[in-house]
Amino acid sequence: RETRLAIAQICGRLRGAHAIALLRSALEVSDGVVRSQVLAALSTCRYRASAGDIPHIEQRLQAEMAEAAWTLAALVDIGQEATVACLHTALSSHLGQIQQRLFWLLSFLYDPQAMLRAQDQLTHGSPEKRAYALEIIDVLVSQHLKTGLLPLLDEATPAQRMQRLHAHFPQASVAPEQ
Repeated sequence: RETRLAIAQICGRLRGAHAIALLRSALEVSDGVVRSQVLAALSTCRYRASAGDIPHIEQRLQAEMAEAAWTLAALVDIGQEATVACLHTALSSHLGQIQQRLFWLLSFLYDPQAMLRAQDQLTHGSPEKRAYALEIIDVLVSQHLKTGLLPLLDEATPAQRMQRLHAHFPQASVAPEQ
């Protein structure tokens, strides 16, 4: 893991076509932390998806959205009991990391400044700026992506977001013990 993280960081510093090619080949790595570093390095390299890369980036977006839906389902299933507070915090943090990866991926397909500014406003902005950021995403992102994306970015409860995502990413409900 440390080696992969270091390689991604080095490629981000080097930039160039060879570094981007190496980073693109690592988009499907299963480790989310490494995948985050790969995406951050691609962003540093100012990577923009070519026409041939767009389907691959969209598949990665779908995979990240599916992981986010599973994480939301886990948050709903474990409930709010004090005994699972640590797990709840960890899952919420994991969801935040997925959201960051979603924005990096979107920045490869759409205006990178607009996407990363929208991400910043959703994270740190006032309610008005968050609403504006969602509008920007709604306008720029293609319909087939935003139907699964927007419920992951709003401030609804995990249960409300899961309900909105159910048609795209159905999740079975399980008991907290499971």
